[in-house]
Amino acid sequence: MNLKKQVTLFISSSLIITVVVISSIAIYNIKAKGVDDIEEYKHEQTLKAKNHLKSLVDIAYSSINANYQHLNDDQFLERYYGKHLKSNLDLVEAIINDKARLAREGILSKPEAQRETVKLIKGLRYDNGEGYFWITDNTDPIPNMVMHPTMTNLEGRSLDDPRFEVAGSNNRNLFEVAREITEANGEGFFSYKWTKPDEENTDKHTKKFSYVRAIPKWDWIFGTGVFVEDAKENVINGLLGDLELLKFDEGNSYFWITTDSLPHPTVIMHGKYPEWKGRILTGNELDSVKTENEESLFVSQINASKSEKLKGFINYEEGNDTGVTEKKLSYSKRFEPYGWVISTSIGTDEIEEKVAKKAELITSQINNMVLLIGIGAIIILIAGLLLANYFTSKLTIAIAKVKDTLRALAAGKAVNKLHSKRKDEIGEMTNSLDALIDGVSSYSKVAREIGNQNYGFEFQPLSKEDVLGNELLNMRDNLQKAAKEEEIRHWQTEGSAKFGELLRKFNKSLEELSDEFLKNLVNYLNLNQGAVFILTESAEQQKALEMIACYAYDRKKYLHKRIRLGEGLAGQCFLEKKEIYLKEIPDNYLNIRSGLGDASPRNILVIPLMINEEILGVIEIASFNLLKAHEIAFVEKVCTMLAANISTVTSNERTKQLLENSQKMTEQLRAQEEELRQNQEEMQATQEEMYRRQAEVERENEILKNELEATKEK
Repeated sequence: MNLKKQVTLFISSSLIITVVVISSIAIYNIKAKGVDDIEEYKHEQTLKAKNHLKSLVDIAYSSINANYQHLNDDQFLERYYGKHLKSNLDLVEAIINDKARLAREGILSKPEAQRETVKLIKGLRYDNGEGYFWITDNTDPIPNMVMHPTMTNLEGRSLDDPRFEVAGSNNRNLFEVAREITEANGEGFFSYKWTKPDEENTDKHTKKFSYVRAIPKWDWIFGTGVFVEDAKENVINGLLGDLELLKFDEGNSYFWITTDSLPHPTVIMHGKYPEWKGRILTGNELDSVKTENEESLFVSQINASKSEKLKGFINYEEGNDTGVTEKKLSYSKRFEPYGWVISTSIGTDEIEEKVAKKAELITSQINNMVLLIGIGAIIILIAGLLLANYFTSKLTIAIAKVKDTLRALAAGKAVNKLHSKRKDEIGEMTNSLDALIDGVSSYSKVAREIGNQNYGFEFQPLSKEDVLGNELLNMRDNLQKAAKEEEIRHWQTEGSAKFGELLRKFNKSLEELSDEFLKNLVNYLNLNQGAVFILTESAEQQKALEMIACYAYDRKKYLHKRIRLGEGLAGQCFLEKKEIYLKEIPDNYLNIRSGLGDASPRNILVIPLMINEEILGVIEIASFNLLKAHEIAFVEKVCTMLAANISTVTSNERTKQLLENSQKMTEQLRAQEEELRQNQEEMQATQEEMYRRQAEVERENEILKNELEATKEK
């Protein structure tokens, strides 16, 4: 084989191997990165959906848990049912007042008015016929029964009976306690043990709350009550009714609650099928549902709520009303005190569509890159073959140097450019080979940097018409943009987790919660200063925004400020219930009155702290740098989290204050009871002394009488 053929064959082989290797490496790295991006995007969307479901169920769980805590608090039940019982007594008192008026006007006699009143009240019922009223007189110490709708045999009799000694911890006569309460305050609450009408065991007593009120004009006491069990059931049913009405995700998602009993749980509440309440589930209720383990949907959710592996999540398919099968993801959480499993779900078809679109976009970009790399490789091969044939036909000796260079290049070695000064065809071939070396080197560097996810490198295409070079630049820019978006998503996810943990950690004190939240927000966003204002009400019942936290220039500021509603940016934001964002304010602009004081900030953001359309306050931040859109969205999100925690902390503090007040009142009553006992002991001692002196006087009188009779006899 002659030199020309050898050189031509060698150059052609070298070019093919080099281009194929470089192209394969570039294509492999691009495809691998594309697959990773698709999987990461799918994982991110799934995680976002799971977090969304978990946050929804956590809200329902928190409501049920708070309700459970309240139901074990007698003061809460008194407050909850107090208005209800008092309003029923108001109705009865209105009837009594009307009959008393007829008696005063002479239309009826007093006994007639009383008989008609008793007859009317005796037939009154409320709470589905469970609630009724009774009337006693005011006899001291034990009243007599005037009317009782369920125990008519007691009417007209004294209530001095051991079976009525069920009030309080010392088992006093309940009607005597009622008389003492009305005598002291005119009306009031008290509790005692009583047998429910539907109880088969008459010895079983259940706690009951009653509210009594005095009618001085007729010397009556009338009252009504509710069993604590019934009160609790009404409170729970009210909460379940509220949860049943909750809809989200455009009304396609809702809550349902079942018992955790297997294999046939019972429906406690269902947002879509309210008629299922109390229904025992046998597994045939939803034939259109298919779970991964072929179990009933409700059984799968109960098992998932108990599984450390599943952590409450299951995937399943469900046919909709049009017969189309939808993929869904559900999350379930157990509330152990009640043995309930709280669940909700969302459709995942949207996630699949997003992932498919993302995959389609990345695949299209990869195919374009592969096509351009292939075209570039073909162009390089053709140019190399032409150059090899041209130079070998002119001078085979001169081509030897080029041959050696190409051999080294084909072996993947680093080669230096020839830098030929010849002006003839050999010089042009050498220059073209130098350009090829530059191009292969730069393309390899681009592929290496992209494979290492380093998108900040500098790269200059070989020319304006360098299709491959320009496409590599476009690919670098697109990947760099995607990396930036991923960085923002990671920043937001990390920030949400950080502030979620912060809010869970500092949930005891409103001031401490606000301080820690504001300090971390200012530092996380590199702000200059910020303040938290909470709605308060003064002794004059004037509502205003009070600053409870201020942080500026890396330090907590101990400032106190009250802003009237509508005053400044903070007051305006509170009234309008929407955020205010001012930016690019000139230095010579009029001073703006804000919650942070008189200043000329370049960038001010005021966001309302709202939960369930109820505004609790505002948060105001200032910066000399413009806030980006994702930063503002992040602030809105964490402010919503802060508002929910403020509501919870405020409720806890209010409950704590009420408990302290109740304890103080209990101590006062104990002190008064001790003082009364001492007075009684002193009165008893005085009475005994009087009896002793009276006996002595009687003995002296008897002696004098005997002496007088003896004197008379003498």
